[in-house]
Amino acid sequence: MKVKQRSVCQTCRTRKLGCDGKRPECSQCVLTGRRCDGYQSDWTFVLQNDHSSTSSSVSKQRDTRMVTPQEKREKLVISGLSRNRFQVTGAGVEASLLPGPVLNPTRPLWDDLLGLVVECYIPEDEMTSITNFTDSKRSRICGSWMAVLPKILGKSDRDCVLRATIRALATSILSQNPQMGGSSLDRVESYDAAIQAVRKGLTVSGYAFHAVFIAAIMCIALAEIMFPDSAIAFTAHVNGIGHILQTQHVEQYRSGVFHALFVGFRPILIVQAFRCRQPTFLASEPWIRVPFSAYRLSPMQSLLSEAAAIPSLLQQIDMLLYDPCQSSSHDVTNLVRYFVVALDNLQNWEIRLRTENTEPHYWSVSPDTQATGASLHDGYIWYPNITMANVYTHLWAFRIICLSEISKLIYLPSFIHGNQLSSWQFDFNNIQEDMIALPKQICMSMEYLIQDGMRLFGPASTFFPLQTAYRAFQMDEPRQRENIARTEGIVDRLIKKGLQSAPHIVFA
Repeated sequence: MKVKQRSVCQTCRTRKLGCDGKRPECSQCVLTGRRCDGYQSDWTFVLQNDHSSTSSSVSKQRDTRMVTPQEKREKLVISGLSRNRFQVTGAGVEASLLPGPVLNPTRPLWDDLLGLVVECYIPEDEMTSITNFTDSKRSRICGSWMAVLPKILGKSDRDCVLRATIRALATSILSQNPQMGGSSLDRVESYDAAIQAVRKGLTVSGYAFHAVFIAAIMCIALAEIMFPDSAIAFTAHVNGIGHILQTQHVEQYRSGVFHALFVGFRPILIVQAFRCRQPTFLASEPWIRVPFSAYRLSPMQSLLSEAAAIPSLLQQIDMLLYDPCQSSSHDVTNLVRYFVVALDNLQNWEIRLRTENTEPHYWSVSPDTQATGASLHDGYIWYPNITMANVYTHLWAFRIICLSEISKLIYLPSFIHGNQLSSWQFDFNNIQEDMIALPKQICMSMEYLIQDGMRLFGPASTFFPLQTAYRAFQMDEPRQRENIARTEGIVDRLIKKGLQSAPHIVFA
């Protein structure tokens, strides 16, 4: 007689397919995008050494029975997760007390994975604004693209790629806290499955530009920053997103899901252009104007529009410095002039921002030395919200880069020194002073961005400003060793937050 195997899910049993028996969903169903109907079982699990009454035992059996996949909620949950299964803390995600010793409570159901990712990534003060995000509103933070994930998760076979990458991101988050039962093995297995799903999606005609595929690459890119030594892979995913976005006309990103995804990816792509010192297509006039023609830009997006052309200047200076003997004084002087203009544009942009919003954009605070262990002479810069924190830390980073490049150029033999500099209305004597003051302001802002309520988005948004500040300090290393040590201490805290790639990105 053939024995009915309990390790085959109901979906594979009905379709007469091979099944690996993985729980809560088998690999066959995950990769094909089918709904896994789970594993039929009448077993119950009873706690050992239970000497209570019969009625109490029955009650405990009911509480401790296996939770089957049929009991999953059909609707994806964004809010309420931390109140039910998980508690998000500064150290990561912790398991809350469950009503009963449910079998293997450390493996969340699929319906909770998306909620877990959103709640662990989006700052708590921004949760309401992103869940209510519509085209008529401007997104306050660049991470609001996660709010559209439930909208693009349907029931087609395409979903298996996005589901696989969301699972990889979720297990990467869970693996940072042993109390949740997440393991490095789970993280690696989920990551490998996600990479395989993405590769498979690339072979399907017309699939690479589908919204779920673009979101999937973004999810896997975020998972990368949870791994050590993953800076190169992260860069590859970001470059891939840029190539995919360019395959469609810019009008595609004016509204709807694609606009929300574009808003989320644009900052990463422009920052990547700064890191690679290469021009970006996002600096062209149509890509600045059209995607935001439906409604007003957020302050961060407006700043990025102002700074998007600077990477092109960085490429020009690299070409010039590659063979400085061949560069003419005219070339060098023009490049200096371009960077001075870029600095003036950034300053004028800040003036316009302060005119539009007269409330304080940031202020200095004294540290709680008992709580933070900070030195008495240390101070912090505090902000009304994370939007302003991101705006000013990136604004100062852009200024540092311009000042650094000007400093390189004016010491070239071919640069013309003389009375003509006075006509530029730029004080070249204060460059070195500003290049130390601005990095200090960035470091003073880190306490705000890495506080517990900022979840993962706040700490992850520190990478580029912190990298810029660190490089500025290194240019004057003998006198900036204390600030370098302070920056390294901040990176150590980012690692403890779960961002294992922080040292490889910041110190690269």
